[in-house]
Amino acid sequence: MTSTPRQAPTGAPRRARLARSTTAAACALLGAALGLGACQKVPDKLPSRGITVPPPDQSIFLRASFDDDPSTYIGRFLPDQLSPSQIDENEAMATRCSAFITHKEIKASGTYDEYYNASTNLGLAVGSPGLGGGNLGVGDTSTVRVRYDLTRKMRAEIADQAGFDQCCAAAPDQCPDFIIGEFFFGTGHVFQAVGAQSDFDADGVSPTLMAEVDFKDEVVWKRQSNFDEVYFAFRKQRVRNASQAASADPDDCSWANNVPSSLDGKFFVGVSSPATNEADARDLAMRNARAQVVRFLGEYITSASITNSSAVEGYLQDEKVITAVAEALVSRVKDQRWCPAETLETPKGLMFTTRVLAFFPEADKKEAAREALKVTSSSLKAEGRLDAATEAAINKALGALQ
Repeated sequence: MTSTPRQAPTGAPRRARLARSTTAAACALLGAALGLGACQKVPDKLPSRGITVPPPDQSIFLRASFDDDPSTYIGRFLPDQLSPSQIDENEAMATRCSAFITHKEIKASGTYDEYYNASTNLGLAVGSPGLGGGNLGVGDTSTVRVRYDLTRKMRAEIADQAGFDQCCAAAPDQCPDFIIGEFFFGTGHVFQAVGAQSDFDADGVSPTLMAEVDFKDEVVWKRQSNFDEVYFAFRKQRVRNASQAASADPDDCSWANNVPSSLDGKFFVGVSSPATNEADARDLAMRNARAQVVRFLGEYITSASITNSSAVEGYLQDEKVITAVAEALVSRVKDQRWCPAETLETPKGLMFTTRVLAFFPEADKKEAAREALKVTSSSLKAEGRLDAATEAAINKALGALQ
């Protein structure tokens, strides 16, 4: 059962502004480096010995249309048969069981640079509302890079769990396994992979001088669009069959694409960056999972309206603090399953990547949030950044978490 999405009020949403600017100096420099004319635009694909793009988070997807009110789509079901490269919010459907799902907006913060899925069915046509004219194009991959500042989320909630379970049991066809569980709101940029960094290293081109190009993970990324204060991405959330993870074959990595849920806590999929050996890749994957738990705790502190202090904002955004808090959570975040390590042929030699299913218990959430605030305080103090106002705000938050 599919209902037609309603249109947001005209004039109300602030659409993402597509802004591409190239200075004459950067244009000339980049053109010389790539053998182009001095003022030619960077193409959507460049000659390359091959590109290895890191895998995206399999639960997060770039939206087909950016706007400031996606409430029509929140909590809608995603058809079970869709692959990650086919998913966008327009594929989601409202069913009879959707009546048991509500939503709320929560505060969030942080600066992120991540890899997202983008539907190849849409081709990332930026003529969609929120992205102006033109075509983004995904080349040969459905993975895009998104660099953004997060300011809030819209989150689905099952208001009547018993009613929802009864509906799903009575009408399984009305209750697929996944819903659109969260939308992300913020400001940032979308990048497309266009070549391997190794093809350009010898040219000595500084990425700081390029208006359209950036380097990350040995890939050349072309900035395709900017967006400003809109809901630009969503996370899919499993609402059924959470027991599948426990019964899966040890070498089955399907949980990385279909993150399970649990009444006893929350699962996180940690993804490693390329490492020179498998042991280092596993360590990087667990670090990534713990960093996700840190951000989750930050959202818990903020959404609980415990404090709106700058200490919490710094806690969510400061990478040094996130690293320190993540290390303090080692004993609370446990690995459950691992994907077999994958190998990548790179200009630097053979590299390894892997993914881990990590679990954080609900029973630890309040105490872990207190621990996070204490580590934030000590980290800021050690760096000489803990002023009296911030210290008072942290102490107030700690008192509220008793």
